[in-house]
Parts: sequence; C-alpha cells; structure tokens
Amino acid sequence: PSPLSSCAEPWSASSSSVSRARAAGSPATAVSQTSAMPSLTSLPVKQAMYFGISCDLASFAKWGTELFETAYAGDDKMVKEIKTAIADIGKLKFGPAVSSIGIGEGAEGVLRGATVVEVSDPQKLRAIGRKMSEMSGAIKTPGVKQTIEYKADAEKYGANSADLTTVKQEFEAAGDPGAEIALRFVKLMYGENGMTTRSVYLKDRVISTVGGGKEEMTAALAASKGGSSESGSKALLAARGQHGSKTNLLAFVDLPNLIVGAIRVAADGGVLPIPIEKTALEGLQIEESYLGFSVGAEPGAVRIKTN
Repeated sequence: PSPLSSCAEPWSASSSSVSRARAAGSPATAVSQTSAMPSLTSLPVKQAMYFGISCDLASFAKWGTELFETAYAGDDKMVKEIKTAIADIGKLKFGPAVSSIGIGEGAEGVLRGATVVEVSDPQKLRAIGRKMSEMSGAIKTPGVKQTIEYKADAEKYGANSADLTTVKQEFEAAGDPGAEIALRFVKLMYGENGMTTRSVYLKDRVISTVGGGKEEMTAALAASKGGSSESGSKALLAARGQHGSKTNLLAFVDLPNLIVGAIRVAADGGVLPIPIEKTALEGLQIEESYLGFSVGAEPGAVRIKTN
C-alpha cells in the first residue's frame, strides 16, 4: 500500500479545478482524520511555503517499513531495528502536522523550516527519534561521510528546552566536480556545521525548526502560542479560506517571493553559471500571494481543489 491509500479512495482528474472520484461500496479509510488544521496559521508568518497533513500515520509507518526492508535488504540487524522503531511510531496517535519553509540568511544556512506535529505522547516520540538518529548515523553511503550529533536539552526557551540534532555530510570524492557542487549546495542550505534541527516537546505536540538558530525556534514557539504579531498573514488566511473547512492535505506556495528568494540565494552562493547582480534585487518588495492546493476525503469520494 502507498501512503495515499491511508487517506482516500482512488480518484481521477478532470478539467475542473475540483475533481471527484467515487468508489462505490468501499468507504474511505481515513475520512475521520480530516482536519481544519488551525495550527497552520500558527506558524512563523510570511514564509514561502506552508503545508499541512491530517491522515492515518500508522499506514505511513507500515509503508515506510516496506521501503526500508527493500533499501536495507541483507542487513538484518538494521531492518529489525527500523521495523521496531516504525512499529512504535504506529502505536502513537497523531493529529495534524503542519510545516512552513522560508529563505533567510545567517550562519546556519539559508533554509528556514518550522514544523508542528500533534501527538499523544511527545516524550515517546522523542525516544524513538533519538534511536532513529543513532541508526541513521550507522548508515553508510558510498562517497559520503555522514556524522550525526544529538544533544538532549541543549538550549533553554523559558520553561522549555530543545534537543539539537546536527547532521553533517562530507563528500569524500576529492576533485570530483559533482561532489564539490553538492558540498557547496549543502553548505549554502545548512551552513558550515551541517543541518541543525531543534525540537521542543510540549504536552501534546512537538515543535521543530531547521536553520535560523535560536531565533527561529523562539519565533516558532511564540507563533504556536499566538504570540506573533499576526495570527497568520492576511494573504495566507485569504488563500486558506478558498479551500474546504476540513481536508487531508493543504499546500500553499508564495511563488513570486519564492523565486526572488531563490535568485538572491543564487547570487550570494554563486551556484548558477550566470552572473547576477545582487544590488538589482535590493529593495524589491513583492506582496504575499499564495497558490493553494487541497485534498479532502469524503465517504466514497475525494475532493481536490486548486486556486
């Protein structure tokens, strides 16, 4: 089974922006897990992309097990440990998960990400995540040296503390132009010290950030408590209002600002073969404007909408 089989029945596209597919005689398996995803507008504001998913994550866990069994066939110990970890994830009860992705500047690279996952037992998920980090550190990839460092309670945020997981990759193929380009890209995205993920485990949810240092986590925690200057930007709220009140999947992309941000990154990092004058982009202000996409399962049908 694929992950989507846990969310909805089969569907077929049409020329309309709203497509429906009916599967007579078989109920959608996860209709009860559609959600309004209110925490989508409690993420840091004015980001390039927002996503939300509400689905039967136990089915995702089962699908993930099958993928790992194929990927690590022959390594019985690794397969057993991964299957145990994924089985433990499948025992937890998950609510909606929402994420935002943005582009910034700083020592931790240009990528900015924030995720809020609602879960029945955040501390259990913390233990599973730590175990999987240890397993990931043992995975060998030809030509790549990967190190993973985990620090529990490494930073304080008021009454809460954050665990830090840092993944650093080194490409061993010296003189290989492809490896050098990949290394430059990784450093541009995550900084010299590798990808750092901060995770704070609250009573009923986990808040994680990538990039942006402590400031990004501070902003994510404030936004999740309604402490940001806005409860979601007006543009995002307007785009959200054009989709169903309860869905399985939501995605919003501020394409103009995403493109401009990507060009700025390319200009700074020199990753494009054409010269770009960064000064030409200074002072350029573009209003937020989100393209939206949603999928919602109903009894015997799936509703898809774009705007």
